[in-house]
Amino acid sequence: MGLHTYNAKIGGRSLQMKMKKDRAERIASKLNTLMFLAQHKIEYSGIIGKPETQNKWGSMTLFGPCGFPIRDQEAFEKKRNEFYASLPQLITEENAIELLEKMQPIFEAHVPVEDRRTTEEAKAAEREESNRVHAEFEAKRAAAKAEFLAEFSNGETLNVAEGLQAVTIHAVYDDSDVMTDYFNRHASYGEVMVLQIVGNAGTPHTEAKCRMALSHYPELQHRIWTWEKQNYSMGHGNFLTSETVGECKGVHSRTTDQPRYSWEVRFHDSRKDTTFPCFRGYANIPAPALGSSEVSVEGVVVRRNEQLGGVEVLFPSKPDRSVIDALKSRGFRWSQRQGLWWARFSPEKMKFAQSLIDKTLEKVDVPQE
Repeated sequence: MGLHTYNAKIGGRSLQMKMKKDRAERIASKLNTLMFLAQHKIEYSGIIGKPETQNKWGSMTLFGPCGFPIRDQEAFEKKRNEFYASLPQLITEENAIELLEKMQPIFEAHVPVEDRRTTEEAKAAEREESNRVHAEFEAKRAAAKAEFLAEFSNGETLNVAEGLQAVTIHAVYDDSDVMTDYFNRHASYGEVMVLQIVGNAGTPHTEAKCRMALSHYPELQHRIWTWEKQNYSMGHGNFLTSETVGECKGVHSRTTDQPRYSWEVRFHDSRKDTTFPCFRGYANIPAPALGSSEVSVEGVVVRRNEQLGGVEVLFPSKPDRSVIDALKSRGFRWSQRQGLWWARFSPEKMKFAQSLIDKTLEKVDVPQE
């Protein structure tokens, strides 16, 4: 099967190309490079006098000139016109490579150049300035960290050993800008602080665990908290989020000079020993017994679901067998999806569920058959 002949506009002339269509389009585009030379440039970088440090690479702007002049414009235009005038009426695979090789010296002799090379002295001064800016940034960050911890931490730290799970608290603000289609509703403000060690790493991230940790901090417990589940790509997992608390000090968001922060209570499953500052008020907070699949738990969460007409009970971790039997005997069922026990509402079931609050679970009375 023979090759087709295609019409192409090259250098302002209507020529014919006998080759495969995609190949013809690529060759025509390359041969037209001299028509758009102002959009190309060669960049040089490195230190003058040290060839081993120097680099050279080409680039092209998609729209308009690159910003640097064509070298010797008059001579270039003369060579360009002569080159395009010399092109044969029919371009084939046999003469295409020769034509491109003939064009290359014209391109290299006149393409715009951006010389970004510098001297050793200027490079040293640039490094010095960069180090100064970095040191200034680090000093400001350290001062902001110290100010934040002075306000919210009691000065203590807690090591979360490998294999343990802790509940932590984060101050976050919304740094989103819908005008630029940028979304970041969990931008960090200040430092991550620990509230309590709540169990073994890898155990479920439940609302009850978070609320149990909050129960030790009156200033946090009184706030309005919402349970969030973001178990999807780019999500933040399971966590509690508060209403807006106050203004971020020394922080500017993309849309305001005074962003406001809220708290997020999250989980940290420790893969290695990690030390966190403690939130103010931390003092001898008990951790649940670890190393067993059944953990004695305090701080049970009980709530009435008005919308579904139910009673819900949440545990920080798996309760004892006696508690499970007691729940089942009173008509409660386990919801794997929601991570809680539930039953249809009745005053008796609500009274039983409330009896679990602030009790050691081993003491729950199991009715005898």
